[in-house]
Amino acid sequence: MFYYKCNKKFNEKIYIPIDIILKNYSIDISYFEETNAVVLDYGDILYLKGEVIGEDAVIRSNLDIKSPIVAKDINAGTILNVYAEYESWYKVRTIDGIPGFIEKKYLKINYTKDLFKVEKSIEEDTQDIGREIINLTWDYTYRKIQNAEGIDEIPGINIISPTWFSIIDNNGNILDKGNIEYVKKYNELGYEIWPLINNNFDPDLTHELLSKSSIREKLIADILNLYGEYGVQGINIDFENVHLKTKDFLTQFLRELYPVFKEAGMSVSMDVTGMSTSENWSLCFDRKRLSEAVDYMILMAYDQHWASSPIAGSVAEYPWVEKSILGVLEYIPNDKLILGVPFYTRLWIEKDGKLSSQALSMETANKFILENNINLIWDNNSLQYYGEIEKDNIIYKIWLEDAKSLDKKASLIHKYELAGIASWRKGFETANVWDSLDRALN
Repeated sequence: MFYYKCNKKFNEKIYIPIDIILKNYSIDISYFEETNAVVLDYGDILYLKGEVIGEDAVIRSNLDIKSPIVAKDINAGTILNVYAEYESWYKVRTIDGIPGFIEKKYLKINYTKDLFKVEKSIEEDTQDIGREIINLTWDYTYRKIQNAEGIDEIPGINIISPTWFSIIDNNGNILDKGNIEYVKKYNELGYEIWPLINNNFDPDLTHELLSKSSIREKLIADILNLYGEYGVQGINIDFENVHLKTKDFLTQFLRELYPVFKEAGMSVSMDVTGMSTSENWSLCFDRKRLSEAVDYMILMAYDQHWASSPIAGSVAEYPWVEKSILGVLEYIPNDKLILGVPFYTRLWIEKDGKLSSQALSMETANKFILENNINLIWDNNSLQYYGEIEKDNIIYKIWLEDAKSLDKKASLIHKYELAGIASWRKGFETANVWDSLDRALN
């Protein structure tokens, strides 16, 4: 081991002389002015070489023909370093330092058995090593944000998705409720911002916009410009209540949007429901093809018993959530799937033979329980606390969402090796939920 007093500091980063590295490690260092890249190669490792064949070879940022191109105009005969092999791709690096992936058909390799081997899975190699589990929360925005007051750290969270944007008419105009200071302050605290954009839950509008290529192109450009102006790190697409006839157009929209946003350095996520027979709320999603055109898909695993449900029940009982996960995992890779969980519950009211409900935050639900002295019991099926009371010939029933029930759901992230969790929504939780979820995830 060696020690060296670092005395060069620039933009809060500490630099050490390069000769220290050369002296203590078997490393070759090269600088290429054309790509402005410094390349470090281990001097004691034999790198496999590949020769480019064909005239249309390109290197992409990921194992996907839709991923951004990082190097093009690669002439036949060009030699590349080869680091790993996949079904249809090689992981490579140009001699002047550009890393990426190239289709096998464009590379000729002569190698003996075991000259190199894949030590990582595709998932491990295309994601940052040790990437933390995603912990996203939606921040519901009622109106245009006038200031960025009240912003503070949220334990465990790494991504915030404010519900800022809605497409509101056939011209593709977008309602904007954002605030750039909000982005700056949360970024300074270390959080990424992935604003949500929705289709106003209007199926006719959605079909009109997405069924024409020229309108899709303009819409994508407008969305990109808007997100670029705010300097955010990602996008969350929440298109719900979509006609079945719009299904393929929705997929094409994502296919066209994805590479544009990736070129701009932004993550792309999309919200989907679980599997059901509803045309406008489930069958409209081609989950397999959509998952190929996003970085992440968020499963909205709540509203098992919706507001107008004819039967009282949990918003998201554990067996139903797990079944929802298993249903979409047939179409969505587990490392792209984020589990959406509720921070709210429903108070069910049975009066004169009629059933109605009210959505309650955790705090409001706790207040109702205390004020009415409701005895809660742990339900081993839903893995939630349940309570009921009859007053003035009215029956009230409630299945609580709290830190304990959410911890149970969070265990499914580890069980199925999912990408992370998303919560609907910030402001509905009690203070203990954040730390509890953080412990459950990590």
